[in-house]
Amino acid sequence: AENTTFAVQAYYYRKMDKDGFAGSNPNVDLGSTGLVADGNGRDVGWELDGILGYDYSKDVRCQLVYAAFFPLNAISQDGSNAADISAVAHEIRAELNVRF
Repeated sequence: AENTTFAVQAYYYRKMDKDGFAGSNPNVDLGSTGLVADGNGRDVGWELDGILGYDYSKDVRCQLVYAAFFPLNAISQDGSNAADISAVAHEIRAELNVRF
């Protein structure tokens, strides 16, 4: 359709220092993930996003976003009951963008 778009975006995350922090901000991401720096490398991982957008009007856009994060060897999880850190993380979200 004329008002519908599909986009694919890819991001590669790499630490500046292999002993640096690799994780999320607990003040933004609804709590700490328990991720800690791992001295095995600087490659944090890949993120791949698929975005389906619909322009309702000139000022209103609806989007459905699917994101997947593929971790690499720069992070590990802290704690004895840690989950499998090599698992792919998935996120699906709907967005409504309005311009004034």
